[in-house]
Amino acid sequence: MGNYELLVSIVSGSLRDPILWIVAAIFGWDPERRPAQTVQFLLAAGFIWGCIRVAVYSSFGTELSTVQGLVILAVCVGLMALVGGAIRVGRGYFRKDTGSRL
Repeated sequence: MGNYELLVSIVSGSLRDPILWIVAAIFGWDPERRPAQTVQFLLAAGFIWGCIRVAVYSSFGTELSTVQGLVILAVCVGLMALVGGAIRVGRGYFRKDTGSRL
């Protein structure tokens, strides 16, 4: 499997993982929390989620190189930050729009 196929496989598998959506929604939902604190939570959650994914791959007998493990971690951290950030921004816009109509 080439590097591109591996990356596509990791990203598509990560997007189907409900942990991403649940944790990103929890940490990204509160627009009143300081942005720096939200980013810290999302990065830490992405790192922990990435470690869990590497452990799951290893438990199934997949031989991962150091680079492949780090790629999984980087993808998980990046996706967690992107999804959680998008939820936070969307929630902030939604809150402003509904607040002005009430």
